[in-house]
Amino acid sequence: MIAIPPGAPAARIPLAAIASAGCLLMPFPAAAAPEAFEVDLARVGDLPGGKEADGIIGDFVLRNDFVEAVIAQDAPRRKANMGTFWGAGGTTQGCLYDLTERGSDNDQLTIFSPLGLRGGVSYVRIDEAAPEGEAAVETVVTAARGGGLYQRHRYSLRDGWRGVLIATTLRNETAGERTVRLRDTWTNFDRTGSAGDIQWADSIDPADKCGYAYRWEWREGAKPPEVVLAPGEEVAFERFLAVAGSPLEAVGVLLGRQGPAATVRGSVGGPDGGAVATATLTAAVAGTQVPGYPGGDGRFEFQLPPGRVEMRAADIGRDAVTGAIDVAAGAEGTLELEMGAASAVTFDIRGEGGETLPCKAQFLALGDTPAVDLGPKNRAHGCADQFHSERGQFRVQVPPGRYRVVVTRGMEYSHLAEEVEVPAGGEVQVAGVLRRMVDTSGWLATDYHNHS
Repeated sequence: MIAIPPGAPAARIPLAAIASAGCLLMPFPAAAAPEAFEVDLARVGDLPGGKEADGIIGDFVLRNDFVEAVIAQDAPRRKANMGTFWGAGGTTQGCLYDLTERGSDNDQLTIFSPLGLRGGVSYVRIDEAAPEGEAAVETVVTAARGGGLYQRHRYSLRDGWRGVLIATTLRNETAGERTVRLRDTWTNFDRTGSAGDIQWADSIDPADKCGYAYRWEWREGAKPPEVVLAPGEEVAFERFLAVAGSPLEAVGVLLGRQGPAATVRGSVGGPDGGAVATATLTAAVAGTQVPGYPGGDGRFEFQLPPGRVEMRAADIGRDAVTGAIDVAAGAEGTLELEMGAASAVTFDIRGEGGETLPCKAQFLALGDTPAVDLGPKNRAHGCADQFHSERGQFRVQVPPGRYRVVVTRGMEYSHLAEEVEVPAGGEVQVAGVLRRMVDTSGWLATDYHNHS
């Protein structure tokens, strides 16, 4: 088991409002004691937010200076996201529902279920016996409730931790051997991967800049796939679940817990000196490329394996660039990456009265131009081969090539279709008027559920 140095001892007091720490290069909030509390009506405003935030009154919040988490209460039919694990035994009381950087309102985690926990627990409560400087919530399934297997899952935080330590104790209270599979589950991630013994996941939309990673902190050697417990035998183990601004940053948190890592900081810029905040950075960890993202100012900082560090920066409409640097364990290095100009299509779409109009632009590749992929299929600003805009004046970066660009605003309006040749590093414009073709006076048109 890896020893974790304790945070500075402090009394458990409510935290003042703290701004999000953001990426590693932003100013950190002043350290304050971690805390755990049950959410009541007066503290609903203390629940973390985000796309997958699920906390309600009666759940437990665990937070420190950097992160905040929600552990689900022991309530009938409690499920993450209203529907995780359908069917009998699908409730997930006592699991970790939310985990995000403090104050960021950017939770992307549907659920982290230790050992696939589901189907009800004996109790969930604050661990009042937690040592000074630590806050913890424990979930217990007694042997009577668990078919002879006692389970205790303890979620804890200390100052400065950028994630939650999840400690599990198992005890076989039957008269025969008991085999337990050592596999946690998490859900609702489109992009996941492994870097050695570290599992990572990316946010649904990379533009949200959030990533998770966890690692079993096994006592010695590699974690086995299962344990066999003799009658009366007890075993305990831990894993750390980190959250940060990207999978690469979260993986770096775990590398830093294992031992001295190399710190690489720098920036991604364009030819005009401006930041390229939309770039995706990749670096190798245990032979696997892991994605990372710069902050809004284009700057980044990651903890990486020491030695030769090669980092690649890619952005839609630009040629990818690669930089390399040698950084020893415990040392720091700087890597500046400069990208070329982006190719793009700009739009000026208006109504018959000259007003700008919300619209959808679709990019259909022509000839030898590869099909374009602007991003996840469930987002507006870059959805496969489409871009949905709230206004008629906008800009979309695309790889250079030939496209048929189709602009629409639903079936009440006319459409525009134009073939364009987008030069490398250059821009072309699509402009025009969408005319209202259907008179809906006296009618209200709406679409309650749209899979565009």
